[in-house]
Amino acid sequence: MKTYIFGKRSYLSKHLSKIIKNCEIVSSQEFHNKNLFIKKFNEKKFNLIINTFYPSSKINSIEDYNLFYEKSILNITKILDNINSNKISKIIYSSSSSIYGSLDRNFLYQDKFNRKLYASTKITCERLIQNFATKKKVNFVIARIFNMYGEGDNFSIISKIINAKKNRLIVNNNGQSLRDFIYVKDIAKTFKMLLKSKFCGEIDIGNGYGIKIKDIIDNIPIIKKKVTFKKEHVHEEHSAFANINKLSKIIKINKFYTLERFLHKQLRLKRQINLPKFQSKSQNTYEKIVSGTIIYGAGYAGKNLYESLKRNNQSVYCFVDDNKNKINKFIDGKKIISFDRLNNLKETFIIPNIVVAIAKINYQEKIKLIKKLLPICLNLNFLPNRDELIKDNITISDVRNIELSDLFNRKISKINFSLLSKLKKKNILITGGAGSIGSELCIQVAKLNPTKIVLFDHDETALFDIQRKMKFITNTNVVSILGNINDTNFLRKIVKDYEISDIYHAAAYKHVSILENNPLKAIQNNIFGTISVLKSISNDVNNITIISTDKAANPKNVLGFTKRIAEIVSQNYFLNSNLSKKNLSIVRFGNVFGSQGSAVQIFTEQLSKGQPVTISDYRAERYFMSIKEACNLVLQGSQIKTKKNSIIVLNMGKPIKILNVIKKIIELFNINEKNVPIIKTGLKSGEKLKEKISISDLFYKTKHPDILQIKEPIYSIEQVNKLIIDLTDLVKNYKGQQANLLMKSFLKKEIGKLS
Repeated sequence: MKTYIFGKRSYLSKHLSKIIKNCEIVSSQEFHNKNLFIKKFNEKKFNLIINTFYPSSKINSIEDYNLFYEKSILNITKILDNINSNKISKIIYSSSSSIYGSLDRNFLYQDKFNRKLYASTKITCERLIQNFATKKKVNFVIARIFNMYGEGDNFSIISKIINAKKNRLIVNNNGQSLRDFIYVKDIAKTFKMLLKSKFCGEIDIGNGYGIKIKDIIDNIPIIKKKVTFKKEHVHEEHSAFANINKLSKIIKINKFYTLERFLHKQLRLKRQINLPKFQSKSQNTYEKIVSGTIIYGAGYAGKNLYESLKRNNQSVYCFVDDNKNKINKFIDGKKIISFDRLNNLKETFIIPNIVVAIAKINYQEKIKLIKKLLPICLNLNFLPNRDELIKDNITISDVRNIELSDLFNRKISKINFSLLSKLKKKNILITGGAGSIGSELCIQVAKLNPTKIVLFDHDETALFDIQRKMKFITNTNVVSILGNINDTNFLRKIVKDYEISDIYHAAAYKHVSILENNPLKAIQNNIFGTISVLKSISNDVNNITIISTDKAANPKNVLGFTKRIAEIVSQNYFLNSNLSKKNLSIVRFGNVFGSQGSAVQIFTEQLSKGQPVTISDYRAERYFMSIKEACNLVLQGSQIKTKKNSIIVLNMGKPIKILNVIKKIIELFNINEKNVPIIKTGLKSGEKLKEKISISDLFYKTKHPDILQIKEPIYSIEQVNKLIIDLTDLVKNYKGQQANLLMKSFLKKEIGKLS
């Protein structure tokens, strides 16, 4: 079978033509001639080797980008567009090991020698070949060639070392770079074997070990005198060795020509040289990523976090500490490094995750750390201060993203342990137990030694996830039940069978923009679902807590309407049922920051990617509290006896302008604010410019300084019953718009109170 080799000027093509029988090298002029091209490649089956690319010897000094992309990518597209794919037996594309580690996120350095440009273009060509071959069902090989050398080459470092006798050589990075050198004739031999083999896919072509450039030069005295080593750091891969597992099954690598023999012959050395060889066990990837979490803090908190991560089968890369006495020591085999070493690490690797694990840290110290760490990793997390924890033992569930309290020195609420202790040995039901609020309640309750926690949710996958997570956090009996909140009989059975004493009703639809377009589902879940939970209360239940939202104060959207009516229905049900000895807590609070999708996380991601930062309105303000703190206060509030018809509100502090949050994060990234576009997207339907926690100005104190009570309008049983009957009829007949108007009309004396 004939083999066509594209790339007449390619150094490798010349060597391939000498070793592969019945082959022909095709020039660029030929595949630009469509008629000639079609005639030549329309006869019998053939193999294709694509070596065409911009000349390697000119990569360092690209001046014409159009020419570079024409010779690198467009020439290949012309081949693939014009060729008859049915006639191709196999394609081999000559790629490069330079792609490995090429997709780092460091855009601040100058790509002086066009290495990143070269590598990314090679990746594009790989994808082009793969796309073509898989669609056309053609067998293909992406051959990632490592550092090729041989007689007569004029681009490799080996050729420059040999020519150093005539031309002085300057070696950057002090010659410490490691390279996997492969002889051109061995590459040609490998290509010949690949054409015969059944192998299809990507393969590394190299020896599988690295040789340090400085070691080569140091072993050749006549060359060493002509070389200048520069300490100047040039951004390049420090080491990349071929993964020879696939290659060794096709060809005997131990028969490859050695670099020592080549240098001995070319330089006519009097003695044999023996170069030290370095092995690597790491997997080659486009992105060099730190494998595991980095824990900042090698003290009590850091060690506890490490043990928790280990129990969860999550890897830790290393520890970082500012204490000089700890540097270079180990914790369970994990090295403790300095911040300077961490900072150097980010030059070569992408750091996906750093967790600051320091038991006691004040605001100024935290800001200093955020400024240091935020720009060098993709995700920065913190452990809470020790006084924020329900228990001293630290688990993976305590890890959290950066929160507003970190950025604005917001005072965190203190824990009243006497209130929390009342949940000990209780059987607790959490509806919406797999959601953000419900799952956090579950995690915190589990630390209070209850007898049993029952999680009720309609989301099977989310239930599975929280159940699996809880196994690593607690020995408490956690039961997951899949069900519909409106199935009252089923709920009654659960409450009875599990002898539930405390109910936390967190099940709710809560996304403003979604509910605006789906009012009927919002009514079914948020209002009828709450009624169903109330009807399931048995004699054993002592406390029921309804989780509400600040959107219920002066409601302006479907979420606010449904949650406010759920509050009213709950109060009315307790007033007119035989439940006077039971404690009802309706807890209202504002925005919370969860671990996923928080505003800080979104803004941070936009900045790290160099994207514009988006904001709904420059005047927009919100209350902010961590999901952990909010749930902690909910648990404490549920154990406080409140006044009849009152609603519990959490002290959210002062509302914060979203624009100020963005500016603070820009400051932490050490970016000039003038260089960051902040784009106004406009308020979404039903979204408020500012939020208020209540339409009342009168707040009553409780046993906890951050848990307050308020009084809001009361509605008669006749009014509430009529509303529910009318809403039931409208939902049954799919009349969403009328249902929305009805809720708005019912709450008319509250709407506009704060406008």
